[in-house]
Amino acid sequence: MNLKALIQLLILVIIMTMASCNPDIEEPVVEPPDTEKPGDEDPDEESGELAAVSTIRFTSTKDAQLLIINTKGNWSITTDVDWIQCTQTSGKGKIGILVGVPSNPDFQRKGNLRITTSSKQHDITISQAGASQITITVGEVTFKMVLVEAGSFIQSAYGSSYYTHTVQLDSFYIADVEVSNALCKAVTGVLPYDTMTTSAKDNPIYIASSLPVSHISYHDIVTNFLPALKEKTQFDFRLPTEAEWEMAARGGNYSKQYIYAGSNQIDEVAWTDSNSGSKKHAVGTLKPNELGLYDMSGNLSEWCSDWYGDYPNEAVKNPQGPATGELRMIRGGNYYSSALFSDNVECRTDYRGYLIPSCYEVAWPGTEYERVNYRCETVGFRLALSVPKN
Repeated sequence: MNLKALIQLLILVIIMTMASCNPDIEEPVVEPPDTEKPGDEDPDEESGELAAVSTIRFTSTKDAQLLIINTKGNWSITTDVDWIQCTQTSGKGKIGILVGVPSNPDFQRKGNLRITTSSKQHDITISQAGASQITITVGEVTFKMVLVEAGSFIQSAYGSSYYTHTVQLDSFYIADVEVSNALCKAVTGVLPYDTMTTSAKDNPIYIASSLPVSHISYHDIVTNFLPALKEKTQFDFRLPTEAEWEMAARGGNYSKQYIYAGSNQIDEVAWTDSNSGSKKHAVGTLKPNELGLYDMSGNLSEWCSDWYGDYPNEAVKNPQGPATGELRMIRGGNYYSSALFSDNVECRTDYRGYLIPSCYEVAWPGTEYERVNYRCETVGFRLALSVPKN
């Protein structure tokens, strides 16, 4: 046997030996991994909400916040107001978008943003704070409502250290000037003097349009003027509480602790007996206080919403005064306030005045007493407005 034949024989033996030793193992069948075809996603299989927030709050300035939309499928966004803006209003899959608002020149506002998929929806309440000053127009008359930010102050009646207490107030708006004859006429169509038989009816020192309205009763304000103003503006204007009036007169959180509203020198900020010539003057003609409010000392005393009552001896929040009473609070002093009486105390920011809103008078000699609404030539009012709760 030659060498070549011998080598071929050895190779054949080796192959047969390996075949006889190989164990009988079934090779496993490998299945391909599960795959999803486009459009097969089922949002119902997702856990959790479409977004992690249910409220977003913005300041009054232009602003934006990141919103994460959590879904595998298609989604869309709708809003119920045009001032809520989104960088994207539809898409697919988990994504972050910006939700923003432009600057707000008006009162606090609210809207709703809704995220929707094929099987879910998620609502987010969007609120934006109101501007620090808001211009209101009624007819041809304009005035400003000034924001008094939430805060606190120590309240104590002038000349008394009794019942000193802390007053905490939520934010509110208050008018920069007293209600003028022009605004009263624009709102109600009449002036208080129109029904008077005295010389006030046609006297320019009372009825000129730029002057603050006087001779107006508390009853006329709350039953006639305020409802008519709400109808024209859709805003729920009211009288300030005594605590709100005082905090605003002091300058709110910007207070410099002046004696009078805006100054320690009364003639800078107030029309009183010393400079008024015994008559009221056009609103907003002297120096304002720290918040930009005029005539909170002098010119006319101003009705507040509270009944008169003693101050509490403990801290209070948003006090409203007693539930009932005979006297309504007035604040601020007026053009007859005199330095002869303890240095114009009526015009101090901490001085408490009060007036009977209605009284019994004899309608005609020999007749019975009847109830009449009290109107005073030195008393007027200014407007306030609550800030809606978030």
